[in-house]
Amino acid sequence: ETFRDMVEAEFKSLKQAGIDRVRIEDLDRVRAQFLDPDWRLASVSTDLFQSSNDPLFAQWLRRNSKPHKIPGMAAIVVPIKGTGRPPGDITSDEMRKLADLADRFSQGFLRVTHSQDLVFPAVPSAKLAELYEVLQPIGFAQPIQGLIGDMVACPGGDFCALANARSLPIADEIANRYASLDEQENLGPLELKISGCMNSCGHHHIGHIGILGVDKDGAAFYQLLLGGHSGHGDRASLGKIVGRAFSEAEIPDAVEAILDEYLESRLRGETFHQALQRLGPAVFIEAANAIRQKVSLPSMAASTLEQA
Repeated sequence: ETFRDMVEAEFKSLKQAGIDRVRIEDLDRVRAQFLDPDWRLASVSTDLFQSSNDPLFAQWLRRNSKPHKIPGMAAIVVPIKGTGRPPGDITSDEMRKLADLADRFSQGFLRVTHSQDLVFPAVPSAKLAELYEVLQPIGFAQPIQGLIGDMVACPGGDFCALANARSLPIADEIANRYASLDEQENLGPLELKISGCMNSCGHHHIGHIGILGVDKDGAAFYQLLLGGHSGHGDRASLGKIVGRAFSEAEIPDAVEAILDEYLESRLRGETFHQALQRLGPAVFIEAANAIRQKVSLPSMAASTLEQA
């Protein structure tokens, strides 16, 4: 209430002083504080994808570079992911290094995406190889944009008081299982999104595979969703829950079972989302549910031995 009164009083004083409208001169004064980027570029005629002798650089270009509306420029995605790194987690020292690289390679621009990645939005094509060489030794040149390694996960129960379940251990386990770049490429485009509660900070409902943490009598469980899509390049859709929730021990195996079924059933060149649309969810749900017994059998056997 007090703050509102202060704002109203300030507005009133501005009106009385005759400066209640923004003038062109004011806008020009503000505009003068910002320098326009220097978009002057050297002519780039080489096809970097074809000319590169480094297969990892070529893979990085294919996965992490995006076309720019200005010829001779590219936007570069920097995934903040990987084994041993929670999705989106970055230290202050690492952030300073990337900020310095933004000044050096991207006109001082650096963007944060909803998928927990960073973007250099304005990199001259002639500097892409140099940028790659700088990013690689500091761990930010993984060619995984749009693959399972580029998953999204909220902080979950480790850091958020609202969470029903932990997200980061699930993300870490899945990342470790699919750490191989060859395996990720074999799976193809795949959006995996994990939320620790119904607030949906991980956008699980629009993941091709979504995981939602829920509370069941004080214990953490995970609902599995299939078929979500953000609407980029295809029709937007919300994922559907595939039966009862999985335990923390079961959920990584359930995801792996679904992906194994996809690899066995897909047509040539067919993405996971396309295969799901063609086959329907039932075959994938059956694969996921089949692991429930396999995961619980060792614990049942251990319990039997203890009783004996």
